[in-house]
Amino acid sequence: MDEQEEEKQEKKKEVPVEKPTSQAITREEIEERKKLVEDEKQLIADEEELAERRKVGGDSEAGQEPEKPKEETDKEYKDRVMRGEA
Repeated sequence: MDEQEEEKQEKKKEVPVEKPTSQAITREEIEERKKLVEDEKQLIADEEELAERRKVGGDSEAGQEPEKPKEETDKEYKDRVMRGEA
């Protein structure tokens, strides 16, 4: 019986196959969150750059063709005159 007890104790002492611990999962989650934060920072930087470009040249009228006025049909003109808008 002593040999059997020794074998049982040796089996208990054996290191089981490594299972993911809560710390390993937490580290993975931390890495994912860090990546998401970096992605968000990049998106914010891109949006700020786009906003700056619009301020510098995108909103100005220089180099843009003026809008052509819509041509009214006879009926639209008549209706506008009858409403007193002309």
